[in-house]
Amino acid sequence: MTGIEQLRSFQEAADRLAVSPWTLRRAVKRGEVKAVRVGRRRLLIAEKEILRVIHEGTNRGARGK
Repeated sequence: MTGIEQLRSFQEAADRLAVSPWTLRRAVKRGEVKAVRVGRRRLLIAEKEILRVIHEGTNRGARGK
């Protein structure tokens, strides 16, 4: 696909990351994972962001403290 970024639901992204949707929502709230707002309420995760999290991990607290 060129020029169009694929967006995933929280459930799809959570499945790919092997975490619960609530864990993913908390990571978004803490700023560890970027989400895209669609409309007023719906948040989606870009495929590119999922791949970044898989590659880098989200355990920032252990590194910085």
